[in-house]
Amino acid sequence: IAKENGAHRAAIGEGVVTKMSLFSAALEAEGCTVMKPHGLEKNGNRAALIEQFANCDIGVAEAHYAIASTGTFAVVTAESRPSSLTLLPPISVIIVNIDRVVADLAEAIEAFGIETFIHNRVSMITGPSRTADIEKRIVMGVHGPKMLCGAIIWPENE
Repeated sequence: IAKENGAHRAAIGEGVVTKMSLFSAALEAEGCTVMKPHGLEKNGNRAALIEQFANCDIGVAEAHYAIASTGTFAVVTAESRPSSLTLLPPISVIIVNIDRVVADLAEAIEAFGIETFIHNRVSMITGPSRTADIEKRIVMGVHGPKMLCGAIIWPENE
C-alpha cells in the first residue's frame, strides 16, 4: 500500500497482540521514514505529535476488535496509539488479529467490558468520511483519511 501510493513517511502505533516492528521494518525497506508516538504525549509535545502525524503519508494501527457484521474496527486510544494516528494521515491502515474478529457490536462491547468505555476513548472506524453537502458531489476524506485499508492477521503455526 505504501509503495503503490508513494508514501515516504509513516506513523505506527503500538500493537495490541501483533509485533508492529514487522510493519516498521517492511515500511523502512520500502524507503519510508517511520515515526512511533510512544512517549511524545507524556513529555507535553501533543502539538508536535499532531503535526508529525499530519505530515505522514500513512498511519498504521492495530484494532482491539473488528466487527464482522459492519466491517468496523474498534481501536482504543492509548499514549502509544493516539486517535490522531487513524485520523490525520491521508491513508489509514488498520490491522486486527483473526482471534479478535467478533460477530457484532454487542459482542465487541462485551469483549471490551464496560470499564474500557468508562476510562478510554474507543474509536469505531468503518471507512473514510464522505459528504455530499458541497455542490451535491460526494467528497471523500473531509474529516479524516481519504483511504482506509484493513488487514486480518493470522498467527503463524507454531
